[in-house]
Amino acid sequence: MPAPTSKATRHRFRSHGTLDTYYTGRDNGIGFIRLTLAGAVVVAHATSLGFGWEDLGRSLFRKQTNVGTLAVFGFFVLSGLLITRSAAHTPIGRFAWHRALRILPGLWMCLLVTAFVVAPAVALHERGTLAGFLDGDCKFNGGSRSLRCPN
Repeated sequence: MPAPTSKATRHRFRSHGTLDTYYTGRDNGIGFIRLTLAGAVVVAHATSLGFGWEDLGRSLFRKQTNVGTLAVFGFFVLSGLLITRSAAHTPIGRFAWHRALRILPGLWMCLLVTAFVVAPAVALHERGTLAGFLDGDCKFNGGSRSLRCPN
């Protein structure tokens, strides 16, 4: 005679529907997959740039690709699918407005931080002074990929 099971155990293993009924709308797990792929990109960059390690995928794929590249491709594919699905259900003007509201604030903040925090910090680190930083006398040397400013 089989061992008796509790009502809670029987209820937990009973089928209540298909995956389609469980994973509809925003509750579909794609956000977790995108987060995992973005994390793989960060780990791939951190291990190679921070520690000098060879990417795991380079040895697995005979130096044809790496885990970071595959994660970027996967992230772009999933993001493209989500954006396309959103565009298909929204009029083009409203879709463009929502995309602009989502993207442009981050873009402007990134530009402002780069222009007013990162660039002066790099100039101060490289030259020891901010003198001449805003004068516009700096020249970019494409051969050595460096910025030369008169002191």
